[in-house]
Amino acid sequence: MLRQDTVIAEAMTPGKRRLLALMEYVAQTARARSRVVPNVTDHGMFLLFEHQLAAVDGSRLYDARSDGEDEVWLTVSRPPGPELPPKPDSPWLAPWLAVGVAVLVAPKLVDAVDGAALIAAGTHRDENADAAGMENMVKPALRPDAHVALRSYAFRAEVEKQYAAYMDNHWVPWADGERRRRRLARLYVRLFTLHQQMSGALVEAPVELVWGLGLGVVDLPGTPAAYPLITQLVDLSVDPRSGAIEIRPRDLEPRIELEFYAALDRAGTERGAAQHAEQIGRQLLQQAGGNVSPFDPSSYEP
Repeated sequence: MLRQDTVIAEAMTPGKRRLLALMEYVAQTARARSRVVPNVTDHGMFLLFEHQLAAVDGSRLYDARSDGEDEVWLTVSRPPGPELPPKPDSPWLAPWLAVGVAVLVAPKLVDAVDGAALIAAGTHRDENADAAGMENMVKPALRPDAHVALRSYAFRAEVEKQYAAYMDNHWVPWADGERRRRRLARLYVRLFTLHQQMSGALVEAPVELVWGLGLGVVDLPGTPAAYPLITQLVDLSVDPRSGAIEIRPRDLEPRIELEFYAALDRAGTERGAAQHAEQIGRQLLQQAGGNVSPFDPSSYEP
């Protein structure tokens, strides 16, 4: 028997050996792709839940185009460029305001400034120079090299009043807008990177994007699992005019996902029930025409 196997192996041509090697590679690839993932969080490349979108201004769920044929399930606008923190418009505040290195860290009042800063701001005049005009004469006189501490500053109350107004009316609204812009920018970069990966520019292995509907949860000791019950393959594209990222369903049938449940059934007692439920689910989707939409509950509720 061994001798016969050896003869057969020797009789193989290089083309046959390459074919067998290719078949083995395809089989290994299929086994790797069919590996059951029990937790949706194990898909580490990209994962986004609907509740996470609620905090992202500039994202929009479901956009039915006027032609009635093109449905966009998710649109993420291209984020605007960052803006610098607003400068104070009060000359009483400007010399005392210190903006930190971190953009979103609230600015503080400094403990002390020199006289030159107050003179440059226009609230004081240089006592060593002649006052020109009545407007300068009524300003408090100060030496440029004077050290002025805020705690003993004669106009401290005015500085603190202007600081409170600046924070309420300028900095806080700007910071809120900047946080929203950054959330949008982070999501946009993630999706744009995914677009590059799906086009083959960053990874060699093929990448697919699916939209999950519902979440099946199994809570067993040591083997918790959570996975979408229905998945729909989707396309991801970038609008060439606006730069917005769009996700739309592909013209393919949705898939019932119950493999994760069967894989947790080590004894095999309920595997048949899971397969039966999966078969019924496919039949219901076929009866509905295969058009599943997360925005139309009647398309998936059965």
